[in-house]
Amino acid sequence: MTPRAVPRTAVVAIGGNALLRGGTHATVAEQVEAARRLASPVVAMADKGWRVVVTHGNGPQVGFIKRRADLAAAVAPELPALGLDMCVADSQGGLGYILATAIAGRLRSLGRADDRVAALITHTVVDAHDEAFSHPTKPIGAFYPEGSARELADLTAGSWRRRASGDGGVWSRRPGRAGP
Repeated sequence: MTPRAVPRTAVVAIGGNALLRGGTHATVAEQVEAARRLASPVVAMADKGWRVVVTHGNGPQVGFIKRRADLAAAVAPELPALGLDMCVADSQGGLGYILATAIAGRLRSLGRADDRVAALITHTVVDAHDEAFSHPTKPIGAFYPEGSARELADLTAGSWRRRASGDGGVWSRRPGRAGP
């Protein structure tokens, strides 16, 4: 019995901003179109014998989801609040769906409908006492002028911080704890 050759594995990391056209607004349709453009090189890697694992960022998307949830809660307080952990899970599911659908569509267009594509939701265990939670540095979501950021801060939980002075005075949301 001949052992099967194990294909080499390539991890392709797609940043959350790679699915956006820039700016503060991004439609799902724009993200789907970006995923379609990214699907061709991913499939090309598989054609060269690579087993491809696609991972993605989600900072802007998590921010959009959190803002939408906070604004909905301000209008309809009876709706359940969404913590940052649920917003991250929402973005993982949505972006996984978008990317997997785009890659599967590209495979189908090449007559390879039987090739398998899967999207997985992951969990990361972190130390709840990590000092980084006291001083988060990575922004989530869009950047806003000070007035808009102050209005949103009145409606939402989490902290808002001004970015470096050379950026025109834009503000961004900084997460507190990511999970329960």
